[in-house]
Order: sequence, then structure tokens, then C-alpha cells
Amino acid sequence: VRENKIAQVRIAMGSVAPTPIRLTVVEGFLENKEVNSNGLIEEAINKVREEVDPISDIRASAEYRRYVSGILFKR
Repeated sequence: VRENKIAQVRIAMGSVAPTPIRLTVVEGFLENKEVNSNGLIEEAINKVREEVDPISDIRASAEYRRYVSGILFKR
């Protein structure tokens, strides 16, 4: 963070694609945004859920993994 803007960000997730992935679309969206922008986190959560491509298996459905990916991003 520089001058209250996100200068650099890297986001990675596992269990939301065949292999662990970086969320480069979300990273690009967040860079140069003000840290306390109204609605920034909510918009980023939506982008996270759009970018992940989870599978359904015996452990969890794709819908659940997509939902949880947004929660984990927010934390």
C-alpha cells in the first residue's frame, strides 16, 4: 500500500481449479485502487467467484467452493 492505494497484490487459491491458481484478474482489478473505497471488497469478492473454476466431488459441490472462495478472500 502506497498513499492509501494498493500498489501490489498477489492472490492464490487452491481447491477451486484442477491445480492451485493465481487470481490475476482480481489482482489487476485491485491494483491502484484506494484501500477504503466503498464497495471495493464486495466487488472483488464477485470477481473472485467469477474467476475460480471449481469442480464438484464427494467433499464439496462447485457452488459451495465458489461461495467459500469469496469468504476466504475477504478474510
